[in-house]
Amino acid sequence: MKNLILVCILTHFATNLFAQGTCATAINLGTISATNTCATYNVNTAGSSSCIAGGPGNGSIMYVRFCTNASNTCINFGLTAGTSSGGLEMIIYNSTACGAFATNAGNGCGLVSPAALSTTGMALAASTCYTAKIWVKNSGTVTLCAQAVAPAVNDACTGAMGIGIAPTATNNNPECLFSPAATDPAPADFCAGSLENTAWYTFTTLSTCTFPCTVVVTISGIVCVGGGSGFQIGYFTGACGSLTNLGCSSGSGGTVTTTILNLSPNQTVTIGLDGNAGANCSFNISATNTIVPLPISLVSFSAVQLRDYVTIDWTTASETNNNYYTIEKSYDGIDFLPLENIEGQGTTNSFTTYNRKDYNLRGGLNYYRLKQTDFDGKFTYSDTRAVIISEDDAALNFTIVPNPSDALSYTSLILNKKISEAITVTICDINAKIMHESLVEVDGTTVDLNHQLKSGIYIVRVVSEGSVITKRLVIR
Repeated sequence: MKNLILVCILTHFATNLFAQGTCATAINLGTISATNTCATYNVNTAGSSSCIAGGPGNGSIMYVRFCTNASNTCINFGLTAGTSSGGLEMIIYNSTACGAFATNAGNGCGLVSPAALSTTGMALAASTCYTAKIWVKNSGTVTLCAQAVAPAVNDACTGAMGIGIAPTATNNNPECLFSPAATDPAPADFCAGSLENTAWYTFTTLSTCTFPCTVVVTISGIVCVGGGSGFQIGYFTGACGSLTNLGCSSGSGGTVTTTILNLSPNQTVTIGLDGNAGANCSFNISATNTIVPLPISLVSFSAVQLRDYVTIDWTTASETNNNYYTIEKSYDGIDFLPLENIEGQGTTNSFTTYNRKDYNLRGGLNYYRLKQTDFDGKFTYSDTRAVIISEDDAALNFTIVPNPSDALSYTSLILNKKISEAITVTICDINAKIMHESLVEVDGTTVDLNHQLKSGIYIVRVVSEGSVITKRLVIR
């Protein structure tokens, strides 16, 4: 997976109309934050082009210092001309020492016309300070904005976003610029000379197609800004880390239609779209003859016993139109009952982790599964997980049957495990007044309650060795 680095900035810039044209008088932005913060500065100190050797000639210069923290995201810089005109350049050096600007650490170097420059998600080292040198063609005011942004999950091949026959819109291709992972394909597989910010997509061919299957991939409405203002695309089969290249294409915008031949049923295809020289692109992507992606990309789902409870954990890489989850439980693996509803994330391309605990354990097999429900009422199920609970580990619990009841003489306590001991059963009204209390010898899993009560709501309390359990009882 690609290395993700955070760059942070102070939450407030003060407008500065003084010259910042030397390293010694550099603006100090401190540590960059996730808040997009802007300020206007005066640039009027003469200086040559920062980036291009023998470039556009003399202009005005200012210097900006900033630091990263230890978190793992990336940074956006935005530079816009105010009263200045004629072009902008910005380059970032890996040093704050005046006169020691030996290495260009960023990707924001280049003349821009009209006068606006956006460097998208520069990958910088954590807990490190840098200096940005900004050149404008003519003196005047410029506005500088900075923001730390979280990368999309499909920055990496392993987080590829599923696509189907309906176009999937995206405008984060993605926002962060990173060097490729060691296991990523070579730039040549993308018709590219270098890779900075690849976004990954995937689909699976229909199981009903007959070899050789044909899929048409359409990427439409492509608009790329910044960097080289273009795109480069690679098409692959196989798993991340061992992809096989099917071909590539490149361009500056518009629509790209690619026909992929000789695919097998249920075969997975992965697509990577990279912004040329760090360009950020928006587009719609779809593919024919493919399985519609699941509403969630479930990375993991587990149910594990810890002491006197089972912890239920699951992680999703993405969610689409996801309203809520329901944890369901069964003791036979056939008939499931809901335990709890958990709100979903709607639509997101970020990793999300969930956790719930179940203390109502029964000796033997306890089965768990997830039911995922969309906003339109459609639902899907996960695989089932089974946990074996020993009788000793199962905490005593009970269910009142029937409840509500017409008369207490027809009510029983069904224990979740077999016991051979005396328990204390107490029934209280809603004012905590004891209506009945008895010591009951139990040898099995059923306790019959025979005390007569009037209509109302009561609390049934069972006390056994070291445990106290209460349930509500309704008498009609």
